[in-house]
Amino acid sequence: MNELLSTPRLLADHLRAGVRASALVAFLVTLTVLVVALVPRAFAEVATAELRYQLAQEVPAQLDLHGEGRIGWPIADTEGVPPEAVFGRTDDAITGMPGSLPRPLRDGAGEAVWFLKSTSGTGSIEGSPYVLSLRLAMDLGWTDRIRFVEGVAPEAWAPDPDPEAQPADNPIPIALSARGAEAMGAEVGTVIEYSEGPLVVSGLYEPVDESLSYWTHAYDLDRAAIIRVTGQPPRIQASVYVAPETAVALPDQFALGILSAWIPIDPSVYSFADLETLGSQVRNATATPAPLPDFGALALDTTFTEVLDRTESSVAAMTALIALSASGLLGVLLASYALSIQALVRRRRSALALSAARGASLRQLRVVMVIEAALLALPGSAVAIAVAALLVPQRIGFEGWLAPVALAIVPVLLAAVLVAPGSLREERQDISVRSNARGRWVLEAAVAGAAVVSLVLLQRRGLVASSDVVGVDPLLAATPVLLAATVGLLALRLYPVPLRALRRVVRRGAAPVAEVGSARAIREPAIGAIASLALVVGVAIVVFSTIMVSTVGTALQRAAAEDVGADVQVYAHDLPAELVDELRALPDVTGVVALTYRASVTLTDDAGGTKVGVVLADSDDLAAVRPDLPALGPATGGALPIAVSPELADRLQGTDLRLGDVPVTVVGDVAETAIPGMQGLWLVADASAIDALDLAGRPPSRLLIDLADGAEPMTVDEIRSAVLAAQPEQFLASAEIIDIESVLGRARSAPITSGLEWSLTIVAGATLILTMLVVALAAAASATTRNRVVGVLRILGMSPRQVRALVAWEFAPVAVGSVVVGVALGFALPYLVTAVLDLRGFFGGTSLPQPAIDPLAVAVAVGAYVLAVLTAVLVATALGRRFAPASTLKMGDA
Repeated sequence: MNELLSTPRLLADHLRAGVRASALVAFLVTLTVLVVALVPRAFAEVATAELRYQLAQEVPAQLDLHGEGRIGWPIADTEGVPPEAVFGRTDDAITGMPGSLPRPLRDGAGEAVWFLKSTSGTGSIEGSPYVLSLRLAMDLGWTDRIRFVEGVAPEAWAPDPDPEAQPADNPIPIALSARGAEAMGAEVGTVIEYSEGPLVVSGLYEPVDESLSYWTHAYDLDRAAIIRVTGQPPRIQASVYVAPETAVALPDQFALGILSAWIPIDPSVYSFADLETLGSQVRNATATPAPLPDFGALALDTTFTEVLDRTESSVAAMTALIALSASGLLGVLLASYALSIQALVRRRRSALALSAARGASLRQLRVVMVIEAALLALPGSAVAIAVAALLVPQRIGFEGWLAPVALAIVPVLLAAVLVAPGSLREERQDISVRSNARGRWVLEAAVAGAAVVSLVLLQRRGLVASSDVVGVDPLLAATPVLLAATVGLLALRLYPVPLRALRRVVRRGAAPVAEVGSARAIREPAIGAIASLALVVGVAIVVFSTIMVSTVGTALQRAAAEDVGADVQVYAHDLPAELVDELRALPDVTGVVALTYRASVTLTDDAGGTKVGVVLADSDDLAAVRPDLPALGPATGGALPIAVSPELADRLQGTDLRLGDVPVTVVGDVAETAIPGMQGLWLVADASAIDALDLAGRPPSRLLIDLADGAEPMTVDEIRSAVLAAQPEQFLASAEIIDIESVLGRARSAPITSGLEWSLTIVAGATLILTMLVVALAAAASATTRNRVVGVLRILGMSPRQVRALVAWEFAPVAVGSVVVGVALGFALPYLVTAVLDLRGFFGGTSLPQPAIDPLAVAVAVGAYVLAVLTAVLVATALGRRFAPASTLKMGDA
């Protein structure tokens, strides 16, 4: 072979030319692969942060692996036996549980803690009005957790060997918490008459560190609970410490008592990649009671699995939504790839054509372009993938590695495909409704068929259901880009019709710019099919992402409103009328309604009796706080007005209804989410019917509070202070005061929420930038032919202003058409997504979220998109006009 035509010589000559264009392609490929490699890792990072956040939000005592059981008693005669001989094997077994857990569950498991309580006994203190319900508690490490503020630690106790001895002569020494002693009215030396024998308070203690989870699990060892029941004396429930030797001396009481144990869980060490494994391990740990020595047993429980399921649902919904949005970005990205390689091939066209004319084969030319594409794409891509792994060292699935690798190979494949006999010569690209290229019809049919299949599967299965950790079904995720491509291809088919009609109108006139511009728009469109499709997809995704960002905020607001039920919700043990009046008098409070709930009340209709839940509320107060609910109003014809839940409304038969013995009439339905915490069969009735329904005797347990518009944040603090001040100490921890703003704030502070909002914004911004690149590449690819025409026209006397108008003729029709079609599709996609995907797993609430369109945000997004496209066109054409007419005419126009 002639040395000048050898493949190495061709490759060397080829690579020396157009270095800047090659460097641009290499930079584009490297940057894109880096982004695509980072995306799944970023998803995994957000998912892990969300898992840890949700675990941290859980009450530690409920998240810990905790449980109750019975202790095994190794020996029958325990007289004189040290505690280590009785409890040592049990202690070893429980403290060894964390180490026996499988990984990764074991990684977050702390040191196991346990204590033993005796059977409950009744006691009393002379002169005290309280009845005491006490349990004796034994903890081998108790002295490390408490400090005595009065008295001393109780000594070991043993039964008096003298059968004639009086119990009062040998009381059992106990340690009592300072709070418990205050509630009982006890002090050091106080004798408590107890069912198992008299107790004497040896010392009063307080916790060394109240923040330890120990005092959440052993609540009654720190605080006494006061229980008041109508018609009975008040009762105090508490537990008291005894020395471990004392527990050995009371085998009957402690062997039949309660063994409490727990394994603290540290949520900061778990990764979302282990979610499925963690779920299986936790379920296995809690499925059956764990055996303990000497026939003991311990049944563990935790809310860990509920948090895992909730997090998995949220992350799956987020991943699905972002995948649908990012699929359009991927379409624009592939278009930029194709155009960059196409521009590179066109830039090499003259050199390739010259080499072919001198005898180089098509295979040689393809090999040259493939080698060049490989040198441009693969080394930088390998570095980008390695950098992504170092920047975000998260574990990802096979798909996370496959996507950037496949993207790095795409330019090589495109280089091989685009080097064809037709690409070595210039041909007219007249647009028309019909096309002689069979491949185009096949491609369009395949794209349309894939869009239909993906849409049907998406509607049947849902994208969330197909999610696996942070991956989604690629075909279903590609639904938006397939739909956009199908619509875009259809628009390209129809686009020549109005353009040719415009051409016919223009030809009747005498405007040279319009004549040449309309002809150029048909014969040599500045933006080809690939760029036009990228424009349609790009603007559709920008509009879709903008609408979904607004939808996220609106859906979170709606979910928060459903959870709270009003501006503020109060749930507490004691909500007397005096407290309601105090809250109603606060500034910025416009309404307060007290809700009293009764379960299992019989509602009788023509089909018989049904057990329902009844919410009782003052109708006027309810109307002030929730005017959206049906007005109950006064009783009409002796029948009590009620509003029923949707499920109950569907089951009612006939109009002769009775609630208990009271005739009732249905005045309307209330939504399932109208009253917080209600579901199934329930109704709302006026509180004036409490006596008639024989439901009196308890104060309300929930308040709904309406605030004035623009209420000060301190109003919620004042409500909280008033409610907590009205609660007995033992019920302080159970009181809940929540408001919409705090619930919404917690939702927005979750990593997954900010991750979704930022992802949608980034997708929109990246799509915008890539579209600018696509337009610029398309304009650059058509610059050669445009410059020759412009060179001829400038020689013929066309002014620079006319040249700019000519360029506008080339770009404007296809750009305007693509933007119009893309905007329409962008408005339709949110309705499609919210209709076929159940996003409540992410947003919360019970009703399906609907698209929320912010006209200003959409207008800004579309305006920015149009401005970006215009800027890309102006920059590309300005660069093209730098060439002198002679340089553009010297080859091919002689």
